[in-house]
Amino acid sequence: MAVFPLVILIFVLVMFAGVIIVGGWLVLSVFRFFTRVLFGPNHNRVIPRHEFEARRSSIQCTRPQCRTVNAAHARFCRRCGESLAARDEYPRSVA
Repeated sequence: MAVFPLVILIFVLVMFAGVIIVGGWLVLSVFRFFTRVLFGPNHNRVIPRHEFEARRSSIQCTRPQCRTVNAAHARFCRRCGESLAARDEYPRSVA
C-alpha cells in the first residue's frame, strides 16, 4: 500500500516538469514573436563566418530585372548570362 503514494508523487512530479517545460517554451515563443513584430525578423542577427565571406566575395548582376548575387570571380551572371564587367568599360556600338 506504500507504493501507491510513491507512484502518485512521481506522476505529479513528471506532470509538473512537463508543465514547466511547455510553459517556458510558450513564454519564449510569444516573446520571440513580439520582438520580431517590433524589430523585424532578422534584428541583431549574427551572420555566420562562411556567409559573411560569401557576401564579401560576391558581385551583383547589373541588370535591373535580375540582380542575382554571383561569385566575385565570375565573368557572366549565372541567372541571365549578362556580362559582369562594368558597362562603361566595354561600350556597345550601335551599327
